[in-house]
Parts: sequence; structure tokens; C-alpha cells
Amino acid sequence: MKEVPESVAAAFQRSGSKLAFSPPTDTEAVVATFGEQPSNSQNEQYGFEHGMKFQSEKELQVHSVGGGIVSEIGVSDQYGKYIKIVHGDDIVSVYGGCSQIYVKSLEKVQKGQLIASVSPENNGSLSFELWVNDEVVNPADYIDF
Repeated sequence: MKEVPESVAAAFQRSGSKLAFSPPTDTEAVVATFGEQPSNSQNEQYGFEHGMKFQSEKELQVHSVGGGIVSEIGVSDQYGKYIKIVHGDDIVSVYGGCSQIYVKSLEKVQKGQLIASVSPENNGSLSFELWVNDEVVNPADYIDF
């Protein structure tokens, strides 16, 4: 794991664990990780993944990776239905591709709380991003997958 800035590490410290965020959903459902994506059989690049993508044949239950406040719920071309949660110290988690959302804007959430679900219909997938100091970061540097 990469070295975490002290101010960020302080936000994660819970029960003696240095990085106490948990995965947003079933880790076996990971289909894409942060960074450049490999090319397909036609040698076309898939682009850059700004977080992690999860997909399953079953409905995915989406949980908050840590305690915080729901700062925004909306719909966008980039994320579809999405949730943003502020965890303090300029740490924000983003959950896109949600089919159902179970929280409200400005609601306080706990680590592990069910916040949304993603349906497998129409190749539904969860796009998860973690932002630190207004920059997207590799979630695997902060969460033990």
C-alpha cells in the first residue's frame, strides 16, 4: 500500500486500524480496477478507470465505506444515479450506477450501512471512486480489497 498523508490517515483511524474503510460491495464482483484498462481483442483501449467497477449476475448491495454525511444524490451522464458521501478531511466517496438509493441528502451514515443497490439488469454496475483533497485516488491504496 502507498504511504497515506497523516491528515488523511487520521480520518481513517478507528479501533486501532490505520485504514478503517471497508469495501463498498462484494469484492468478488470487481470487474475493473483503477488505472488504464487493457485493450480488447480488436486492440481498442477501454480508457482510464477513475475508481473501481463492480458487476454481478445478482443484485449488488452497496454499503458506505466509512462514516460520513451524504453530501449529494443525483443523476448524471457520467455516473447515472449516484451518491456522494463526505468522510471528513477532504475525503469523498462516490457510488455511481445505483438502481435504488436508500439514503437522503445530508443524512449521517455509518461505515457498512446499506446505502443503495445495483440491479444486474441491462449490465448494471457500480462505479466506485474515492477522492482525497479534490483528486481521484486509487481506492485500493486506502481500502483492503
